[in-house]
This record gives sequence, structure tokens and C-alpha cells, in this order.
Amino acid sequence: MIAGIDYASVDGNQLPNFHAAVAAGARFVGIRGAYGYAGKVHSDPTITRDAPGWRVAGAQVFSYLFLTYDCAPEMQADTLATTYMRGGSDLPIALDLEMDTPPPGTTPASRIAYAERALARLQQHYGARGVMIYTSAEQWLDHFGDLDSAALGACPLWLKTPYAWREHNPPKLDSAGPLGTLPRPWRRPGSPGAWIQQFQGDAIGWAGMSSTVDVNQFLISKADPGDPRWAWVVSRFFSTAPDLATWQRARGLMPDGVVGPATFAQLCR
Repeated sequence: MIAGIDYASVDGNQLPNFHAAVAAGARFVGIRGAYGYAGKVHSDPTITRDAPGWRVAGAQVFSYLFLTYDCAPEMQADTLATTYMRGGSDLPIALDLEMDTPPPGTTPASRIAYAERALARLQQHYGARGVMIYTSAEQWLDHFGDLDSAALGACPLWLKTPYAWREHNPPKLDSAGPLGTLPRPWRRPGSPGAWIQQFQGDAIGWAGMSSTVDVNQFLISKADPGDPRWAWVVSRFFSTAPDLATWQRARGLMPDGVVGPATFAQLCR
């Protein structure tokens, strides 16, 4: 398993020991960069403070926008862009769709349109391939009516799957369950599907971390036409199935023929 963690300032005053956390298996790390709250949009200083340390320690970094209804989605996306500059080896940034109770009078379709506005602005900042979506099947059903969205479904998915929630639940890397049914936009033909699975939330005990983290795994895609992730890679980035190892070697990547985090990051730039 290629494991990773994610966290935000709300999870406590993290003072990471970056090398210890990477030695414990944190190959990639997501950190909140911006969020709406109380009618305003806020930047999260954790990403600018911690991203350089994670990169030096050898973890791949990404940031995420926790989208809310507190202010215009474009303003929230712009705040993330001014807070976080994506590094050359960083993973795509994430649009986090786990909003709280929707405003009165909104519908699933209008909420999807709101999320699509945020996505469009993020893509202006980070490129058409530089954004992935975070949500869960439950959230998509309850909040978005399990409706389709071609724009959101064209982005790689970071999928939250159910876990037994207990405060300060010790991380267990063998606790990842099945992905289950994907939200509707990622069931459409040609969708990139799920690339990261968040399978344990609000866990504590990860070496080098002083407070709670969420635990994830990167879903590796091998050069197999039967893997929908691999089919998406071929359809989006190559005219024919490539000699992936040659492509990786030319870019200074491990020429293993597998789309792991580093290769995925380069493909999404």
C-alpha cells in the first residue's frame, strides 16, 4: 500500500516531524489551504508552513479547498490560489465537497452548479488537469441527489469511504475497506474514477504527528487496459498505450511502468 495522510489547522496545532512521518509510511500529504466560514473566506497557514518540510522529507504534497456556502465559490478558489503555489512534483489540488446543511431554497442541481463554479475557477489557476475532487458516495447522494456532472466527473476522485469513527482512533493501515459504488459522475464512461481512498478519519498515533490525521491510500494503476484508471491515462495523455517506463525515465521518474503518486502528479500537470 502507498499510504498518505491529510490534516488541517482545525485538527490541532500540528508540529510535524516530517522525516519521522515519512519513515512511518506517509508518502503523500494533503493540507487544507482555504475554507469559507462565518461569511468570509480564510486561508489556512498550515499549508505554507508545512509544505516545504514535507517536500524535503520526500513526501508529495497537495492542498485542498474546503468549499462552503459562506461566500462566492470564485472568491474561495482565488484565496486558495494566493495561499498555495503548486510545486513541480506536487499532486493535483483538491476541491473538497463535504459541505454542511445547504442554504434554504437550494436544490441538488443548484449545489452542483455552485461546485462547478469553484472547479472552473480552480482550473483557471491550476490548469484543466490540475484539480481532483474529494467527496463520498453518501455525501454525493444526500447533498447532490446522486446527479451527474460532466465537469466534476472529468476530474480524478479522492473518495472518502466509511470507517468506524472513534475520536483518537489509532491508524491501522490494513483497515482499508472496498471502494463500493462510486458517486454518479465517476461512473460515467471515460471518467478517471477514484485515485485516492481516504479510509480512516480523525486518527491519532501516526509517527511524527502530534494531533489527528486522516489516513489514505493511493490506488495504483498498472499498465492494464482493464483498469479504468489506466484507460483514462491512455485516453487523456497518449494516442496509443505508451511504453510508460520510457516516458517515466525521460522525466526522471522511477521507470516502473506503474502510475503511482509521482507519475500521476506529472501526468496531471
